[in-house]
Amino acid sequence: MTASFRLHEPWALHSAGTEGALIRMCSGPGYWICTDGGTPVEIDPRDIVMLPRGTPHTVSSTRDPGDRVVPFADLLQAHMIGRHGDHPIELTYGGDSTGSTDIPPTQLFSLHLWMPALDVGTIPAELPPLIVLRANEQALAHTLANTMELLVQDSLTQRPGWQLSAARMGDLLLVHILGEYLSTPAAARQGTPNVLDDPGIARAVAAMQEAPQQHWSIAQLAAVAYLSRTVFFERFCVLLGVPPMQYLSAYRMNLAA
Repeated sequence: MTASFRLHEPWALHSAGTEGALIRMCSGPGYWICTDGGTPVEIDPRDIVMLPRGTPHTVSSTRDPGDRVVPFADLLQAHMIGRHGDHPIELTYGGDSTGSTDIPPTQLFSLHLWMPALDVGTIPAELPPLIVLRANEQALAHTLANTMELLVQDSLTQRPGWQLSAARMGDLLLVHILGEYLSTPAAARQGTPNVLDDPGIARAVAAMQEAPQQHWSIAQLAAVAYLSRTVFFERFCVLLGVPPMQYLSAYRMNLAA
């Protein structure tokens, strides 16, 4: 699914999460992104942002959007034609009552690569919930940004075959973004926490993968992590983007498949 959002300050939108990977890129003024339970990250124009598991998050024109946050789902429902993914989405949103147009809008391009919940178990647990490729630091990021903009703009024309073209180009974007991230030295990835940064969660994930046939419970996994059930559940969801039992079920199904 492709989308192009023309966003006038002030604006703030919350995604409840998606099945599959979500890729974003903007032109014009930058924005802020914050995964649920995470720390806000400032995004500059042409930076590539990817949420490998579609983790719930907020994007906004300011670091602290306050109570102005609107669910993405409400906007999408109002502008979606047909079923999810049948047509690209293009919309304008935001601005205040003054009607000021001094500040140009943020043009946010989005690409949702749908994957069944089954695929959650195939995404490496060590990937962080949020990946950012900086256009001013990584040469390939600027090329990927141009590719993504062309992909979305081309999809908006809905020429014959656009869905197949978007799907293939989306696959290539996913591969190149992950390849660029994984080739980056570990020291340069600081600030993007992942499951390996939390020894307790790492132990729990390892335990599930080593003995997927065991009848694990939240309490047992929390004990492996040396955490309370509440803290374990919250940390797991932040780092992997899905609840522990959903991750375990997906991992089991992939082994079975």
